[in-house]
Amino acid sequence: MKFLSVILFMVIGLQAFSQAELNDYKYIIVPKKFDGFRSENQYQTSTLVKYYLVQKGFNTVYDDALPQDLNSDRCLGLQAILADTSSMFTTRVTIVFIDCDGNEVYRTG
Repeated sequence: MKFLSVILFMVIGLQAFSQAELNDYKYIIVPKKFDGFRSENQYQTSTLVKYYLVQKGFNTVYDDALPQDLNSDRCLGLQAILADTSSMFTTRVTIVFIDCDGNEVYRTG
């Protein structure tokens, strides 16, 4: 439960200033299974991240259902990655947006 609330906080943390950087891309790609998880959509992380990004107005797709133009040109989209920044007493997750060259475009929180 704590983990889901942290993800919710991170996604809501996307401010208007970050949207300018992210709006340069047509799609945000959310993986069905994030690194570090055992199963697909564990703790509903993929669906929550996609839901809140769509709520903020981003064109979000899953990595297994890419549109034709994104399939032919991966540089149209950003990859969303969860980075664990937890400490001993807190659970903290950061969403990192990576472009097609592997460069970090934006990091939440």
